[in-house]
Amino acid sequence: MAGPRQPVALLLALVAVALGLASVVALHLRAEALDRRAFAGNALVALDRPAVRDLVTEEIAGQLIAAAPVDVIPRETVEGAVGEVVETRAFRRAFRRSAAEANRVLFDGTADAASLRLEAVTAALAGVDPRLAQLVPSGASVRLLTLRRSTVGVGTVKLADWVETTARVAPWLALAALAGALLLAADRRRLVRASGAMVALAGVVLLVALPLGRSAVEDNVDAAAAVNPATARAAAGEVYDVYADGLQLYGILAIGGGLAVAAAATLLGGRRG
Repeated sequence: MAGPRQPVALLLALVAVALGLASVVALHLRAEALDRRAFAGNALVALDRPAVRDLVTEEIAGQLIAAAPVDVIPRETVEGAVGEVVETRAFRRAFRRSAAEANRVLFDGTADAASLRLEAVTAALAGVDPRLAQLVPSGASVRLLTLRRSTVGVGTVKLADWVETTARVAPWLALAALAGALLLAADRRRLVRASGAMVALAGVVLLVALPLGRSAVEDNVDAAAAVNPATARAAAGEVYDVYADGLQLYGILAIGGGLAVAAAATLLGGRRG
């Protein structure tokens, strides 16, 4: 019976590591994206990234120029004023509220639409450049960004359900698989050594997957309607970084911890042998 026990134990250890990796990703996404407060806070962090700030500034400037009754305002003047507006507390509060509404549209389906309306911009613009604010019609309904559940919510709500389920179930399944592996193993030191190597490999997989995911986000963002498509793609990458950067630390810790466990098991096995 000792023969088949060790391969089965190694298989269970591999399952435990895979489930552990899924757990780390799901728990991170639940904390940083599904949680409404964290999502809105991370949106403000993203707003401070250069490409995101440039994209928001360019888009708002374009909307303001389009809404103004005259077309004689130099774009550089408008962008300079909007750049100051983006730094104001009033705008950041409006942006945070819009991000919280976007979270409801994307992940729990309790809102039909979310948008950053032009009124929020013009109110802040009045404190920066009253002349420009007066040129925008008071009833202007132009929006910088609109998310609708009918177009984006269904898939993301299902993704949120998957993340929530994985975050709740996968850690316990990983622990059960690990316990089963330890119980079945005929040579536990060998199992621990192999498990450490698997954990390190999982860390490598995570570190490799992160830049690949960033590239996929940049390549698939719909930048056709943006003033500057290159800026839109760069902004998408920086938004991805804000929400995913914490996973890089987990990958590094997995590599270091896994190698340390494997090395310790090897050294202890050698001494006892």
